Amino acid sequence: MKTDWILLVVFHMAGFIQIGRSQEECEVNILSADSEVFVPLGDFFLLNCSYTCPNAILKTRLTRSNPQNGTNWKSAQVLVDDFEQSNASCVYKLPEKLKDSAITLMAYVLPSHVTIDLQGELEEDKQHNITCIVHDVAPVRYLNISVTRGGEVIHSKAYKEDHRKGKVTVKETYEFTASRGDNLQMFTCQATLLLGSLPNTTVQSSSISVRTYALPEDPLIRMDKWIEFETSPLAECLVSNGFPTENVTLQMFINDELLDKYPGVPGNSQTRGIYKLSNSSYHLGLNNVTCISRLSELSRNNTMYINIYEAPELVIGLSNHIVGLNNSVTVDCNITNSNPADYCASISVNKEKKEESCGSSISYSITVSRREPKITVTCTVFLGQNPNISQTSTETIAVHYVPQFTEVLCPKDNILVEGHKTTFPCTVDGSPKPFLNCSSEVWSAPPDNFTVARNMSTGYLCVASNSRGRVRKHVHITVEYPPGTPTLIFSPDRTISNGELFNVTCQSDAWPAPEYRWNIPTEDHVTYSQGHSSITVNMASVSHSGTYTCQVTNRHGTSSRQQEVVIVGDNTWMLIVIGIVIALVVVAVVLLIWCLVKKRNGRRGFYNLLTRNRSKKLENGLNHEHTSQNTTKV
Repeated sequence: MKTDWILLVVFHMAGFIQIGRSQEECEVNILSADSEVFVPLGDFFLLNCSYTCPNAILKTRLTRSNPQNGTNWKSAQVLVDDFEQSNASCVYKLPEKLKDSAITLMAYVLPSHVTIDLQGELEEDKQHNITCIVHDVAPVRYLNISVTRGGEVIHSKAYKEDHRKGKVTVKETYEFTASRGDNLQMFTCQATLLLGSLPNTTVQSSSISVRTYALPEDPLIRMDKWIEFETSPLAECLVSNGFPTENVTLQMFINDELLDKYPGVPGNSQTRGIYKLSNSSYHLGLNNVTCISRLSELSRNNTMYINIYEAPELVIGLSNHIVGLNNSVTVDCNITNSNPADYCASISVNKEKKEESCGSSISYSITVSRREPKITVTCTVFLGQNPNISQTSTETIAVHYVPQFTEVLCPKDNILVEGHKTTFPCTVDGSPKPFLNCSSEVWSAPPDNFTVARNMSTGYLCVASNSRGRVRKHVHITVEYPPGTPTLIFSPDRTISNGELFNVTCQSDAWPAPEYRWNIPTEDHVTYSQGHSSITVNMASVSHSGTYTCQVTNRHGTSSRQQEVVIVGDNTWMLIVIGIVIALVVVAVVLLIWCLVKKRNGRRGFYNLLTRNRSKKLENGLNHEHTSQNTTKV
């Protein structure tokens, strides 16, 4: 109320300020911070009107009390005692003009209390309901209900479209999926009246702390379904995702008898139980192993059926271990287990099943009709309900027969290559393994991995023998080798003149006979022999001069040889003769000149060209004059 009186004074001061204004500019105003004013049901609200207009009035349907007037202001207490929306206005009215200021007054009632309905234990991954009940609240269209988890709003709903009047009770249900994150969280319902700037309009319920749990998955049983009798297999049970783990208990049974219990360990996502079975735990035949996981009063279970069996036992027998061609032998496959009816037996010959029967031992007769050194006989005994559980025994029958040469093992004609390492190309079929010897008039059969030589080409007689008989066969070996370096033979072997006929023959040692290829200066007037081993130039010319190359090839190699050929033209001999004559004339002239010079030098040596009266001078300068004379001769 103190605040209201302060506001009233403020309005009065405003009224004094407006006194000097003209009537046409007057104003009216109701003191209120909001256009909508919410008042607790049954409370009074101070309605203040300030104005500069004369004779302004307060209008409202609500009951007024304690009216007061002042200069340019009016006030009154109005009682808000129902839930109808009420208008209050300050009005100045002239015939041609209306001025007013209005607010809306509404009564409200905060909820008397809020309740929450939620189970204290929630199963994870399941749908659960939270129910909030708001009692005796008005007006409901301003109500907002929210659900919080750990102080965080997880659901909220407003009732703006609900226009019911008076105090009502509202129920809101929220469905959610529980998760492990909800464990030990506080859940609360809150009811709030959204009344503008009015504070403290929220009422909340008490909080509920929940615990979540997760029922474990179906137990997983790990063990073999087929177990041999008088062994100690391990049986393992495993449950996952039970929460809280410490509340999980695992039990293991065999044939409905409890084997052991295994408690869950806090912090582990799995609970595991392992039990070692003994002979006293099970019996021959079908047994059941059951695992049960429990969480409080809840449980899940799984059952696995296991078969306890006696390992198959057998004895194999043969009427004979050695048999000749076209003779017979009997195979016996005997089941020696205490209860043969639970087992089956089969007989295979060289991995081909020939006989099979269940419940008793079996026999099979083999007639040998093929040339093969041995026959493998297999006896298999297996569990009738599970063929994978079996026992096998194998015996070998030796088959004896006379040696035999075949074209595949010992071909009549054979080709070997010189220089290659190989074995003699003849073997023999027979059992027991025959002794084999191959020889010729010159050669005995070489040892294994011999080096082939060309002089081994000849015929051989091969003889094979064993305890069943003796056979023989003639074979021939041809040794092939690559071409040697060819030889070129020219005919005629003298100088070839222009227009003459000449022949070139290429010879090379090779087997098989080689092919001949030529590389020559020109093909003009050239003919080839059959096989191209030689060529004939029918009319030689200078164009046939050059290099003649012969290449020989067979499937083992290639070799070649070349030779230069010069063809002499028609005037060559004349030029040669003229050249020789000129050369002889030149030699004769040189000899003649030489003889004349020798003759002349001899005559000058016999005459004294010095006078008598100069004899003394000659004696003094003898050496000098002698030199002069020699110089003159030259």
